Amino acid sequence: MKPEDVVKKVLKKIRPSREERKLMKEVSEKVVSTAREILSVYGAEPMMCGSVAKNTWIKPELDLFMLFNPMLPRKKLEEYGLRAAKEIIKKLGGSYTISYAEHPYVRGVIKFRDRQFSLDVVPCYKTDPRNIKSAVDRTPHHVRYVKERIKGLEDDARLLKKFCAARGCYGADVKTKGFSGYLCELLVIKYGRFLDVLKEITKWWPGVVITLETRPARKFRDPLVFIDPVDPKRNVAAAVSAETMMKLIKEAKRFFEHPSEAFFETEYVPPYTVEEVSKLVSSRGTRFYLIRFPRPVVQEDILYQQMERLLKRLGDEITRSGFSLMGSLFWCRTADCVVLLEAEVWQLPRIKKQTGPDIFSDHAREFLKRYSNTRVFIENGKWVAEVRREHILLMEFLKSFFSGKELRKRGVPSKLAEPISKKCEIASGRDSFRLLRKLPPELRSELRKYFEKDLNIEV
Repeated sequence: MKPEDVVKKVLKKIRPSREERKLMKEVSEKVVSTAREILSVYGAEPMMCGSVAKNTWIKPELDLFMLFNPMLPRKKLEEYGLRAAKEIIKKLGGSYTISYAEHPYVRGVIKFRDRQFSLDVVPCYKTDPRNIKSAVDRTPHHVRYVKERIKGLEDDARLLKKFCAARGCYGADVKTKGFSGYLCELLVIKYGRFLDVLKEITKWWPGVVITLETRPARKFRDPLVFIDPVDPKRNVAAAVSAETMMKLIKEAKRFFEHPSEAFFETEYVPPYTVEEVSKLVSSRGTRFYLIRFPRPVVQEDILYQQMERLLKRLGDEITRSGFSLMGSLFWCRTADCVVLLEAEVWQLPRIKKQTGPDIFSDHAREFLKRYSNTRVFIENGKWVAEVRREHILLMEFLKSFFSGKELRKRGVPSKLAEPISKKCEIASGRDSFRLLRKLPPELRSELRKYFEKDLNIEV
């Protein structure tokens, strides 16, 4: 099948029908009119944003922004914004929860003509794009920019979003580190039709810089750079990790090699059996460690940020102690948080060599005093001391790292320290496989992704 034929078939499935578009127009108008009435008291005005406003939506999700006077203090913006958002959701007969980004906003579910719609209501300042006061202030400008330029290419934006989502590359959240809807829309505005965008992606390499009519206001060190046409000091692709970028490049190349509708469908990753994991680890000659503790009650983005920080800190300390990791990952889907470590070196000699200063150095006497109670000798013109290690087994180190009340001082992030101090289970070898058996199979799907990940592409 030709790429063009695949695109036509996929588009028939994902393009909203005329009736769906009419319904979204009506519910959007209802939301805006309700909001305008409520916001008049606050001297603010409503604006429908998101993919619905730009007609690039696949899922019917509504984003309402409330534009407040830029002279309003930040605390008042948050206070009035939350109050008005709650009133809007209530008047629309919906329910809501409070969420947090740069400042609080409301996530709601409303009913319209016997159907439910998700509705985010976000406060922001009505500012000039060159004088924004908070990150969300850019969004209305982004919406206006895209609406003016994407006419005739809306379906191509849908296709790109669907392709990225199916390949696990869609979303600028901390977990995905992928392509935002706005970035997908800008790529379509830049390169045109979906297949033309995909061909450009096959040519990418980390360090590529893309612009529209705006030159960069500064240099960026991100793998992918797309200068925001609304704010030249900002990289729209800042959230995209090198791994996600290379993954999308590889998937784009694969699509042109073997065009198929399957590229637009989320791939099911079958979980390993515990026995398969055990055999795989054994064949690699590594050691498997599993650490489990209760999941804290925090927003997902915050949780993932804290888990990444924990993994980074733990990896640094493991390396500093002389051990070595082949790789690591974390998983937080249920009531548990799980850290998995694959160790390359998990046992060390009792002593290690501590190389000191040159024999002619002014610091030599200080070194000798520090190690006066151990064997010291000269090697290659430098003083060397034999030092006893604190931990010779990685398991000993892990138990020490995750125990006691000094977790914060060891670099364990704040939201994780309390649940870890209450309960933390650490297992290795056969015990880790027994514990793995008790956890949901989705974790073993993540292990398949970890062990079978391959980003090698033809260059």
